[in-house]
Amino acid sequence: MYRHLPLRLFHALLFCLAIGSTVCLAEEKKTWGIPLKPDPPTAVDGDLGEWAAMPNAIEIDSKEQVVWGADSWDSVEDMHGTVQLAWRREYLFIAARVVDDKLCQSQRGADIWKGDHVEVHIDALPDLEPNRQSYGKGQFQFAFSPGNFRRTGNTLGDCPAEAYCFRPEGQAVKGVLVASKRTPRGWNLEAAILWSLLGVTPAKGTFLV
Repeated sequence: MYRHLPLRLFHALLFCLAIGSTVCLAEEKKTWGIPLKPDPPTAVDGDLGEWAAMPNAIEIDSKEQVVWGADSWDSVEDMHGTVQLAWRREYLFIAARVVDDKLCQSQRGADIWKGDHVEVHIDALPDLEPNRQSYGKGQFQFAFSPGNFRRTGNTLGDCPAEAYCFRPEGQAVKGVLVASKRTPRGWNLEAAILWSLLGVTPAKGTFLV
């Protein structure tokens, strides 16, 4: 039996996948319930088999969801994805299955936005200045790179999966977990954000935007 942490979601989940020019797909404004992940705890390793029974998957697979670079998006075979969320007392978990006909990521740190990545925008204080148009207190912009899946031992050419926080600027991501796995049609990404980093104590009925 799953318990849910209701989530108000407004462009909070964003695939940024480089295919020539960047294409960004986003889910529209809806309310989603985030299921509580039962024991055993989720292993953040890029293997999404344990997510198969988790409810409330978010499909991002239509041209209407392309918010940037629509001319570069051809079809679901070109690019689409599925996102799932879950929570436990310590973490907010994110899982993304990405179908992409071309992997493009050669950057690290603050430059990972230039290649394939998943962005998560979170407002942990949605009732504070609800009409504000710029980032402020309690608002976060995370990016998760799958890396380039090279394992040559070359520290310059091999890009591992990693997390970066663009807002608040300078926010460390210590304790944030991320892992990825190549698939025949694209890649999977799994991440975990500490609730303490968001300043949130999760409980049934908690809202995020």
